[in-house]
Amino acid sequence: MAKRSNSISIDLNVIFRILDVISDQQPHIVNEITAKAGLSKATTVKYIPLLELLGLVETRGRKPKRVLITEKGLRIYTEMLKLYGLLGIQVP
Repeated sequence: MAKRSNSISIDLNVIFRILDVISDQQPHIVNEITAKAGLSKATTVKYIPLLELLGLVETRGRKPKRVLITEKGLRIYTEMLKLYGLLGIQVP
C-alpha cells in the first residue's frame, strides 16, 4: 500500500501571475486579480490564503477583499523575473 503524502502541490506560474498583477503595490480586489492574471476565480481564491500564509501578500477588508503585495512578495517577484530571464523563458 502506498504511503500518503502530506505535501501540497503549488504552481509557481500561478504565484507569479498573481504577484505580477499586484506588483504595482496598490490594493487589488480578487475579481480584478482573477481577470488580469487570466486565472479562474477558484484558483485565485485558493492561492490568496497560501500567499498570505507565506508572507507574500496581505489582505484587507472583507467584501470586497483587497490584496496587497508585501516587501517579501515584491522581493520574490523580482527574483522570479530574474530567474525567467536567466532561463530564457518568456514571462507568462
